[in-house]
Amino acid sequence: MSSARPITRRLFALLAAYVIFQLVWWASLLIRLRGKYRDLSTLTGVEEVDMAQTGFERFQWMIAGEGAVFLALLVWGLWSIWRISEREQLQAARERNFMLAVTHELKTPIAVMRLAYETLQRAKLSEADRASLLDDAQAALGRLETRINAILQSARVHRGAAVEHTEAYDIEEVLRRCIRQLRVPPFAERQVNLTSQSEPQGLAIGDVEALELAWTNLIENALKYSPSNAPVDVQFNASDRFLTVHVDDAGTGIAPADRRTVLQPFRRLGDEVKRSTEGTGLGLYLAQAIVHMHKGRLQIGSSPQGGTRITTTIPLKP
Repeated sequence: MSSARPITRRLFALLAAYVIFQLVWWASLLIRLRGKYRDLSTLTGVEEVDMAQTGFERFQWMIAGEGAVFLALLVWGLWSIWRISEREQLQAARERNFMLAVTHELKTPIAVMRLAYETLQRAKLSEADRASLLDDAQAALGRLETRINAILQSARVHRGAAVEHTEAYDIEEVLRRCIRQLRVPPFAERQVNLTSQSEPQGLAIGDVEALELAWTNLIENALKYSPSNAPVDVQFNASDRFLTVHVDDAGTGIAPADRRTVLQPFRRLGDEVKRSTEGTGLGLYLAQAIVHMHKGRLQIGSSPQGGTRITTTIPLKP
């Protein structure tokens, strides 16, 4: 958080205190003036003074009533402005973290592709080395494409878009494609287990491209936030009414207090500058939005492995 935030807070608090102090000061002046009128009436006994005092008292009560309303509106306005300022500061922090993450996420695969291109252009390599470099470049290109698609999909769901096109798909085949997409560094050697908890129920209907992105994000998150020697378990269950997919990892888990936070766009736990894992903060948000587009729900819980379990449930017959 920048140093401008505490300065803004102090300035806002100072101005608010000054305005309230001025209101209290004017109120005290009215009270003292009323006392002077009373003393003047006692000393002179003049009827005109009594009439003036009575008129002043009525005027004083009117001022007091209007002042109370004004003070209440002022306090409410200051509190509203304070909350708006807090939200803007939080949004600025999220955007800063997002820009840092996007810069790193896009820069890394570009650097890999550039290195592979320059090496292939300048060096005399064996066929095996050339094939390895081409594989690295292809993996980096796929990673770059996935990140760009995630950002574009985020803009789409942020506008509240509904499912645009649907088609029949085999849930097992889609999940296998999701896993194959992640068979690239740094997850090339990681173990992902895919199991079914039910007998095949035939084809489902939905936006296959969007759902594939959602489940890929969930599996990738499980791989990123769990130990490299621990497998990730993906289980699916297709009943007559619902399609349920569980993604379990053996990571540190997500505390119940943070489970709603991580579903917000560009929100990741911790500071982006000090983070050791890559990401843009869009994975869970996109997955939840896409599931909601299909009239389903996404839940975060605890995994039997000790980490996090992400469950998506989509109705097969909406």
